[in-house]
Amino acid sequence: MSDQLVYGDVIIIWRGWGILAPVFVLGGTFTFLILNPHSSLWAYRTLAVLLTLLGGTACWFLGHYLNTVLPGRRTDQFTQARTEELHGVVAAGAFTLGPGHAPPQSFDEAYYQANMVVAHETSQLRARLRNQHSFFFIPMHFFAPLTIIIALLFICW
Repeated sequence: MSDQLVYGDVIIIWRGWGILAPVFVLGGTFTFLILNPHSSLWAYRTLAVLLTLLGGTACWFLGHYLNTVLPGRRTDQFTQARTEELHGVVAAGAFTLGPGHAPPQSFDEAYYQANMVVAHETSQLRARLRNQHSFFFIPMHFFAPLTIIIALLFICW
């Protein structure tokens, strides 16, 4: 057996802006470690904890915005546009659910069916758009609790 160090393949998996999660969580801490290795132990720990928590806070807010707020806005815009479109088709008297379905018997039934179609499409879109920014399949904003653990390690170390 040889004494050489063998490197295996490393895979980093992220979607969207999820790669920013480790950058935010560990970036401030490693920056401080590299730039300020000669400070006192108390100042070192305090600043390392603060920078780690600051990175975690940034990760939480950006991840929450990208994974929850922004998809919600896009879903609302889609819902409004699709509702107007289908209500226009109903008002023209041309609405049907598709082949194999009986046409609606009244405008009220047509509006009800159109609203059900919009509700179904909206729920599918909402599920599809959420949590698109992840790192190792974990949504970006869930890395913020990791910063608390890292900060506690700096305090106890």
